Amino acid sequence: MAASATVKFQVTVEEKAKAERIAAELGLSTGAVMRVLFKRFVAYGGFPDQLRVPMDSPSPPEAATAIGLTTAQIADLSRTAGQAAANHHLSAGRPVTYATAEGVLVREYPNGRIEAL
Repeated sequence: MAASATVKFQVTVEEKAKAERIAAELGLSTGAVMRVLFKRFVAYGGFPDQLRVPMDSPSPPEAATAIGLTTAQIADLSRTAGQAAANHHLSAGRPVTYATAEGVLVREYPNGRIEAL
């Protein structure tokens, strides 16, 4: 196993609470989320192409974001962003939770069963 290092950063109390809630809904710790982001950042040599539009600050579809993409471009990229991760979770025997295009929150199980939440 490679030697490990510690990375520290600061966020607001509100950001931390929101991140912990979202991570918990996905069955992850915030540490796991940060490790995934960090590893993908290194693997891609920067941010991965698949980013989501912030939940609490929507922009007009034509507006450019800080990363140079329009929100419409980011939305297009995010439509498939979670599919690889979802497939990985299902193949590992873990259920996944997501919202359908109609806005229904569902949980899908590895055996193919899907239930509305």
